[in-house]
Amino acid sequence: MKRFGLKPEECLIVEDSEHGIQAARASGAHVLIVATPDEVNYERLTTAIAEVNKK
Repeated sequence: MKRFGLKPEECLIVEDSEHGIQAARASGAHVLIVATPDEVNYERLTTAIAEVNKK
């Protein structure tokens, strides 16, 4: 986030491990939890971004 000059609330982190999920949440960013890499696809990402934008 810092490298790109972004605030946590402007970011969506995709994570599959419990430790990664905890770290992502602690960062203040939005988190998309997946079980496998197959779950990371255009539809899932755009849905998650749309949900973030509703808030």
